[in-house]
Amino acid sequence: MISRLVTDRRIAAAVVVAWAAITWGTRIGLLTDAEAADPVTWLRVGGSLLTALAAAGALVLVAAPTPVVAVYGLWAVGVWGTSLFRVWIEPHPTGFRVVHTLLAAVTWAVAWWALRAARGSERRVESLAVEP
Repeated sequence: MISRLVTDRRIAAAVVVAWAAITWGTRIGLLTDAEAADPVTWLRVGGSLLTALAAAGALVLVAAPTPVVAVYGLWAVGVWGTSLFRVWIEPHPTGFRVVHTLLAAVTWAVAWWALRAARGSERRVESLAVEP
């Protein structure tokens, strides 16, 4: 039962979209305030939203979504890895560090889950295609 939930592509797609909305949808305000002129902010926020939406769309619509979902996972690891590096080397309150570390960990877990769902569904399709 749990393994089916973990590999269900529709559930994984919904989680990817929901998590992107929680983590990055709220950060769209960065694009309209003092950081609006910073292209890195646009790349980080926009790229994170676009890769998440592409991964979710691929999970729902594409027969073999693994490459698209892998790009989302690599993006998540890269963006949150560099963010965590800055959070921990720059002077920030402990609470800020803990919250951003948890955000990174959950993002990486969601990316792993999406990739597992993509690969699992592809394996099921391959096993159904093989004649006994």
